[in-house]
Amino acid sequence: MHPALTWLAPRPAPPPPLLRWGDGHGLVVRTPLPGDGHALPSGWDPVDGREGQAGQADLLAGLERAARAGEAAPDLIHGQALCLASAAWVHVGGRPPSVMDTARAPGMSIRARHRLVLREEDVVRMHGIVLTTPGRTAVDLLRRASLSDAVGPARALLRGREAAAAARLLVLERSRLPGMRRAGRLLALLLTDLGHPSFVPA
Repeated sequence: MHPALTWLAPRPAPPPPLLRWGDGHGLVVRTPLPGDGHALPSGWDPVDGREGQAGQADLLAGLERAARAGEAAPDLIHGQALCLASAAWVHVGGRPPSVMDTARAPGMSIRARHRLVLREEDVVRMHGIVLTTPGRTAVDLLRRASLSDAVGPARALLRGREAAAAARLLVLERSRLPGMRRAGRLLALLLTDLGHPSFVPA
């Protein structure tokens, strides 16, 4: 084609969207490799793929959390909430727990593996399950689990400022809970290491 006529050439098609709806099979995520992508649970708004890398990373992290919550759901009885290492796994990933850690959800009287007194502000509802918030999960790990099992997941949970602030408030307001003095000391070290405002436990 003559260079003067190149404007008549058809423009290349835009890249396919990052997410699209499958035919009755939930959401399909486009992968960088050839293929149709992988079907994932529905309930997410499609996007056009033009968002920045940070937005895509957040979106994919949310999809991964949804998948982990879906894996945990069959092991939960109505009235139970995921807690400790199992809640940490849903929030931030890592090695799946061999046995799900459960506690009574707020206002419930059902039997559970761990005896934790949970308030409404201690839990979040995510993709059909109830689990402790990142802040509450981090504090429970720091006060109840071994150091080797607690520090890594707690650090990952406390990266966000909201989770860090919630954990700090929890340690200050519920200082009489068993293990809370230990949790406060460890929390102070982790928050400093993560660059959050300094914290002096009571």
